[in-house]
Amino acid sequence: MKTIPVVHCFNNNYTIPASVAIVSMLINADKSYLYKIHILHSDITAKHQAKLAEIVKPFNNAQIEFLYMESEQYKMFDNIMTQRDEGFYYTKETFYRFFIPTLFPDYNKIFYADVDVVWTGDIAKVFNDFDINKGYYLSMREHGYFPSLDVTLTRTPLYTKEELNVVLKFCAGNIVYNAKKMREDNILDRLIKHTTENAKKLFLLDQDVLNIVCQDKIHAMMPSCGVFPFEIEAFENGELPFNYQTNLTELIDGFENPVQIHFGSHIKPWNNFCKLSEIWYEYLFKTTFVKEHFNARQKLEKKDKNN
Repeated sequence: MKTIPVVHCFNNNYTIPASVAIVSMLINADKSYLYKIHILHSDITAKHQAKLAEIVKPFNNAQIEFLYMESEQYKMFDNIMTQRDEGFYYTKETFYRFFIPTLFPDYNKIFYADVDVVWTGDIAKVFNDFDINKGYYLSMREHGYFPSLDVTLTRTPLYTKEELNVVLKFCAGNIVYNAKKMREDNILDRLIKHTTENAKKLFLLDQDVLNIVCQDKIHAMMPSCGVFPFEIEAFENGELPFNYQTNLTELIDGFENPVQIHFGSHIKPWNNFCKLSEIWYEYLFKTTFVKEHFNARQKLEKKDKNN
């Protein structure tokens, strides 16, 4: 059975969303593959690790392991997080993506995915779409910013317009790595060097760095591989994207037939009702975290009422 390695990077606070990402992925994935799931983390509790393992257990074609990332080598990112200006919603675990090709030397090709997602299609097809004889990795091309969503120029005064065209060209929420080529070219050293030299300038953190260091060697996934609900809302409200980088017909098809839904903003279905959150809840009820989720929601709502 051919193996597809899948890596996630998250902290203990994201365990419940991760359970939805993992379950939805395995339910919709091609059953002829073995999915080896590797979790890179700094603080996931033993209890939560056990619950995630329990979720994976019913799938005969899946395995899960946890890799603790709190050695001195990774603590540099604590300092980097304190240097950055206001941006989007990240934790230091996002930088663990840099290390994926070198952490798993037995793999020539590796899938990385964020966990604020729900899968509705087959990850294996996306994985197999990338020919590792071409470039460093396959990723989601930015769809093009909708007018009501464009905050890039006002929130990134340190970047020129030309630089923004590079750092905002590809999303890093889904990546199929050409791990072999990245190891051969020592890309990790270049990623770390750029990060340490530009820590105060980074807007989307590791995504900026990946786009700059690997530019011209990144290939695009189909838009359906990472659909943002807030973009669907903008489109339904009559907006069209400007600075558009993909075929509009492909984007609309992605909105209508998503392989993966990515809740890539501060509005998350586990905290607030948002577009397509009902699909997220559909898969939450297939996990072992239902009670924990609703207990947390009750505490949050009670706290909001008291404030």
